[in-house]
Amino acid sequence: MVVDIKELKEELLLHWQINLEPYGVPKPSGVRMNQLLCLYANFQRPVKTGEIVPWLREHGLDGSDQARHLGRFGWMVASGRTRYKSGPVLNELENNEYMLMSISEPNPIWIRDKELNIIQKTIPSEKKLEKLYAEITELHEVHLKPIGVRLPTKRSTVDRLCLLALYFNLGKPVKQDELELWFKKFNKKYKYQARSLAQRGFYIETGNPRGVYVQPNPHMDNRELKLVSMTEPNPEFAIRQDVRKGNISKLAWEEKLVAFNKRGCAVCGEKSKHYDKGHLNNTKSASDENIVPMCPSCNIWAGKYDLSFKMVDGTLIARPDLSSWVKKSEAIDDL
Repeated sequence: MVVDIKELKEELLLHWQINLEPYGVPKPSGVRMNQLLCLYANFQRPVKTGEIVPWLREHGLDGSDQARHLGRFGWMVASGRTRYKSGPVLNELENNEYMLMSISEPNPIWIRDKELNIIQKTIPSEKKLEKLYAEITELHEVHLKPIGVRLPTKRSTVDRLCLLALYFNLGKPVKQDELELWFKKFNKKYKYQARSLAQRGFYIETGNPRGVYVQPNPHMDNRELKLVSMTEPNPEFAIRQDVRKGNISKLAWEEKLVAFNKRGCAVCGEKSKHYDKGHLNNTKSASDENIVPMCPSCNIWAGKYDLSFKMVDGTLIARPDLSSWVKKSEAIDDL
């Protein structure tokens, strides 16, 4: 069915001027306008890729079937293609179909990308990050180190960058997409490292109700994180630290070292000049029966993944108890 192109174009531009121009959606022209006219003539109905060019020719218009690009200019054009990134993906559409969903609201993906582009320009340079980390170190030394909160070292570049991004936005929610921009700028891969910071003792909140260690905040979005304070620890960490208070007696520790002289580290068996006092059950105190010698590497590993251990009957071998850790990691992977 042939439509009045002039009338259709005037109508479409009126909607753009009233509803979309205020958001910054650029005025369509040329091939982009022609493709939009095809989709607008079939408003909120699917249009197959192969139908676009014949429609254009029928109405004396130039253009191609590449309607996917319209989403990048702010128009809410949906597709059934799972790899489509310019706009909404609808299951009811086929892989080769597009649909103009709205002429009163801009494409939410375009809005998000526009906001992220603005945020990307605000990410500090490496030189400024060094100054920020000096501030973090000073605050940590005074307020958090005395209660056992562990600061990422320069070697822990990923945890360090995540902490810097959250500290730069201290007290404000940060979307996971924003954190990915920070990591992309400095050629790192983001794998939800905020959970590791929470385990270290930093006070971080999330909108994810399944958050473990990262404190749930019902007023935040599911994919948002927030560094609440650099003077207070993670509440759960503080509770765990209170539970773990206590100390194995000097005599009992010396006896443990003698007993493990041949075995070495209870976990890996490596011999060392110095052993850490490793917790078998990481939720209990440093009592005589809950402490075994661990090499520094194994003790750091246990702390990083919040592992508890069980002694193998009749031996001096400690094996990690993965059951509780696996359950918790599944929950925090959703952050």
